[in-house]
Amino acid sequence: MFGPEGRPQHCCAWLGVASSFPECASPIVPEEVTKIGRDAILYVESLIESIIGGLEGLINILDSEGGFGALETQVGSCNAKVDQLVFSSE
Repeated sequence: MFGPEGRPQHCCAWLGVASSFPECASPIVPEEVTKIGRDAILYVESLIESIIGGLEGLINILDSEGGFGALETQVGSCNAKVDQLVFSSE
């Protein structure tokens, strides 16, 4: 699996561990960790925006005439018929 910008997802773990070993330490590791952190935040933000957009679309469909609004109208007319039958038989 690859994360944002095509990097393997496990590279974050390697970069985090590498800085704890002095012989492997590199001056660019902290910069890369910061960059990967920013990329991860941007990825999560875009994912949340996509989910919210999908939910807004679903709500619009359910509120439309052909969606939940039509079902609500149909249930309302059925309830009126049931009430009419119940009260007319009394």
